[in-house]
Amino acid sequence: QQQQQQQGESESESDSENDDYNAWYHGDASDWAWHNEYFSGFNFRDQEDYERFFRAYEQSEEERAKQRAQQRAKNVKAHKDYRDHKSVGDGGGGGGAAAVCSTCNVRDGITEDEAKNCGVSWKQYSAHPDKLRTCWACKNSHDSVMTEKMAICKFSGKLKGDVRFFFKLRSEKRSFHHRPVVSTGVVTRNSEYFWVQDLTPEAVRRGWKEQRRPTAGPAGPKEAPFTPPRKKQRKA
Repeated sequence: QQQQQQQGESESESDSENDDYNAWYHGDASDWAWHNEYFSGFNFRDQEDYERFFRAYEQSEEERAKQRAQQRAKNVKAHKDYRDHKSVGDGGGGGGAAAVCSTCNVRDGITEDEAKNCGVSWKQYSAHPDKLRTCWACKNSHDSVMTEKMAICKFSGKLKGDVRFFFKLRSEKRSFHHRPVVSTGVVTRNSEYFWVQDLTPEAVRRGWKEQRRPTAGPAGPKEAPFTPPRKKQRKA
């Protein structure tokens, strides 16, 4: 009898929990007030916009990293970066004003605020004796700056093994370090970049020649392919 009583009490507790859950799940809109309050600040344009956000919200960190890498590759190929904007030609270079990129001469160079937020050593970057500047797109595509290993590869090994040359560039303040800042807080590699405008003259002096792709000339009139004359066959 005591066992039956305990079993009845457990069943009543279970029914009570189910009733509480059903009351919460099937309750009025006030039960979802936290949901509406949390997502009200996102200003979704439509249902598709919300679903796109929800898919990104449910992504794992590995999926997000893969997606970021794919987007970065597309941006490098298209030679663009969301941090860049067209130069207004003020020639500044301080925290608010930006000098034009020394490579493309179209976009603004990296500013002091951007450098600090993105992990670029502004002290080294801004100390170049020729006041060279680079935009993010030219930096990402390595048209303006590159690491020592990249330089050795680009200039066909002409600069390989020359420790003195790279030490000279460092001593003349012609290099800077960049440690990218990521939202996950992971410590990234602190890479040292040298300016292509400083590397190229030395590589040319050592015999490096830039291989230019042949350009197609104007299309001329098409000629019929040459066919050799047929040999006359002797009659039997």
